[in-house]
Amino acid sequence: MVIIQYITRNKIFFYDMLQKYKKQLLISFVIIALLGSLCFVSFFAFKYGRSNQETGLITSTLALKTEGSPTLVPTTTTHTTIYPTTFITVFPKNFPTNSLVASPTINTSPIPTATPKPTGTLFTIMPLVVFHPSETQVLEGNASLDGYRSSNNGGSNTVEIWIGRNNIATFRGFVSFDLKSLPSNITIEKATLKMRQMGIVGKPYIIGGNVVVDHLDYGTSLDATDYNRAAIKTHIGVLSDNDTFKEKNLEVTDSVKNDLYYKRGRSQYRLRFATETIGGKSSGDIVYFDPEENLYQNHQPPQLEITFKKN
Repeated sequence: MVIIQYITRNKIFFYDMLQKYKKQLLISFVIIALLGSLCFVSFFAFKYGRSNQETGLITSTLALKTEGSPTLVPTTTTHTTIYPTTFITVFPKNFPTNSLVASPTINTSPIPTATPKPTGTLFTIMPLVVFHPSETQVLEGNASLDGYRSSNNGGSNTVEIWIGRNNIATFRGFVSFDLKSLPSNITIEKATLKMRQMGIVGKPYIIGGNVVVDHLDYGTSLDATDYNRAAIKTHIGVLSDNDTFKEKNLEVTDSVKNDLYYKRGRSQYRLRFATETIGGKSSGDIVYFDPEENLYQNHQPPQLEITFKKN
């Protein structure tokens, strides 16, 4: 009787406990069931994989050509191998006697190294450039090489420089400058011919027009042949276009450059009227320029003013 009462009381207790913790017990049961299933599956997979490793067979298909690079050739030799985590193909133990085992090619070329970048501040040393100021030098004419020559082979180098005509001839004037006094290795910037018109007879500018200049090279003497001597360049400019008594100027830069380039040593010029005709009076229609010889008061000889820079 006592036993029955004990069982009855415990049954009621367990029933109450079951009702009270029913939800927790259900969750615990499900978790245990899942863990058991996971253990079972893991065990089965391990056994299955190990069985395949122990019984697996592979066929080696690698053979070597006798020349050139290795080539895959089917063979009948089979070998049993156990695959580790990473798969490796096993070569046959017995190669054909005429096969070559290919050795790996090793690149023995030196490993290129990068050129180190220079450090510090880089700069270029520029050559020192010397700037020379412009200089001006005035050359005077040569007394023995200035004067005039006429179309009838007359002329003089001891009187005024005549340009014009009379009833028997036409006249051309000549002037020469020595360039040897100039410094060597210079650059000509400007050269100007300067001559003083000092006298006039008749009406030379009405008859002849303008006094023009030819660039000439007549050498170390002035004679009759220079009247018609071929010019380096004819009519390089107009020296005078009126009868005013004053200094007349003409830029002759290119002519001086040309003389220096060809190393002539002198720069020489011929003066003439643009229109030359014989006629008029015996006294003529003539303009006179001051020569190098000091013949009159207020003498102003022919000049060649040169502006240059030393190189």
